[in-house]
Amino acid sequence: MKDLEGEIMEQSSYKLRQAYVEFTNNGTVVTFYYDTLRDTREGETSETFIKCGGGYTEVCKDNRSIELVVFDASFKEYSPWSTSFMFCGCTNLKAIQGLENLNTDKVEKMYSMFNGCASLRSLDLSHFKTARVREMQYMFSGCRSLTSLNLSSFNTARVTNMQSMFSDCSSLVTLDLSSFNTSSVKRMDELFFNCSALTTIYSNFEWQCESADGMFADCIKLKGAVPYNMMKDGGDMANPETGYFTYKTEETESTAETTQVPVGGSFTAPQQESALEGCSWFTLQGMPLEGRFEDLPAGMYIVKKN
Repeated sequence: MKDLEGEIMEQSSYKLRQAYVEFTNNGTVVTFYYDTLRDTREGETSETFIKCGGGYTEVCKDNRSIELVVFDASFKEYSPWSTSFMFCGCTNLKAIQGLENLNTDKVEKMYSMFNGCASLRSLDLSHFKTARVREMQYMFSGCRSLTSLNLSSFNTARVTNMQSMFSDCSSLVTLDLSSFNTSSVKRMDELFFNCSALTTIYSNFEWQCESADGMFADCIKLKGAVPYNMMKDGGDMANPETGYFTYKTEETESTAETTQVPVGGSFTAPQQESALEGCSWFTLQGMPLEGRFEDLPAGMYIVKKN
């Protein structure tokens, strides 16, 4: 009898880990967890998916109050199969911390993941594992403030849809897509539509696709092998020989003499001003940035003498 009672008590005290979010700071901060501590959290909590109509949707979708998203280290143990619409419509989202704790090993769909995140300025997705992903349409569409986007680890061999993936990313100046394999892609319509600040797309290969209408529409500053021509905005220009792509070479990757400078760190104002004189600045992955250095999100950046 004692053994049975002990077993019942042990079962009742056992808790399964849950994937959930906690809202704090009046709903402006969202933290993702995967643990057994949900009942102990002081903020409002919710499952990562919530009921919407006859189905379910991502908990953060269309939430215009969110300014900061944090992925706790515990969330690394959780393996979602989809991240579609994860932050879609979060127009005031300014930063995401701990993205390395978002496990994408099993993800098959990423469409509209950051669609409409108009306040995001930088995204480093270099840790993302995308070998299973098939859908990336509208993934970054409408990220109008984005100036730095690192996709260096992206494996796109299985992706079939990239329609409007970067459309309306009107602040991006450079895109390094040299890791992209587009052999399975069937749709690239308006892939770079209205990327009006975009000057360079790095890719060493010709991209071919069944449907690529308006692929480069309104990319008025783009220049690769040839300068942009508004009368030629289709998929036939997706190559580095006679189109708008630029070859990525060892010289391209060279950063010459660089200095790492923190924003919001230990540099005094005079030190920072001196370090920035006659310089350009980049992410630690080498992506060029525009705008005033002091307006960048807190972090480390590469500063290169011009």
